[in-house]
Amino acid sequence: MSLIRTLSAAAILMIASTAADAAVVYGSGATTTAISGVNVLSGNDGNMNGAPDAAIQNFRNQTPATTGTLTISWTFATAPGSIGWVIYTQNGIKRVNVTGITLTDGGALTVSSTNSQALAATSGTGLRANELTNFDSRVDYTGAAGFNYGNITNISVSFSFVNAGVQNNARILVDAIANPEPGTLALFGLGALGLIGVVRRRRGVRCDDASSAVS
Repeated sequence: MSLIRTLSAAAILMIASTAADAAVVYGSGATTTAISGVNVLSGNDGNMNGAPDAAIQNFRNQTPATTGTLTISWTFATAPGSIGWVIYTQNGIKRVNVTGITLTDGGALTVSSTNSQALAATSGTGLRANELTNFDSRVDYTGAAGFNYGNITNISVSFSFVNAGVQNNARILVDAIANPEPGTLALFGLGALGLIGVVRRRRGVRCDDASSAVS
């Protein structure tokens, strides 16, 4: 009976995980719309489309003691139904901030946020999901009063590359952008909690059986 419960919990977890993956909306049609004081070391805009993979676009500010700026725009074939942005990057991010986001809806209305957030570095060559936690609520955006947050068709993200000293290595390797639905993440969490509960119960039964055998 306990085995059946374990398998059932695993099935719930798998379904929840699949649902979460299905609800993640990845950006496409990536375009570098504005760039100043920043060089493209490798890659092209097409490397920033779709789901995270090994293809990246490598941007770097190579001039010491200067600030470079960059804006990347993504479109969405399927409109995200919520706000909660994640930028996937690769390798070491050094002194790069996200300084603003502009959203466009299906009616060509726009809203913008001028919040700022420093991006965390990634060790090695692996990918990192950088959650833009300063840009994940409607109250962070101002602009058109009738903006439809349930039909976002475009997102433009602005970056700042700060070389404060003589080092010239402010850089970011951009791979993709995504909008995961919060509800599916909660569903995934419930599935995980169910599996943990079953595993704990099974361990408890085993301990009780062992104790009975000893006595």
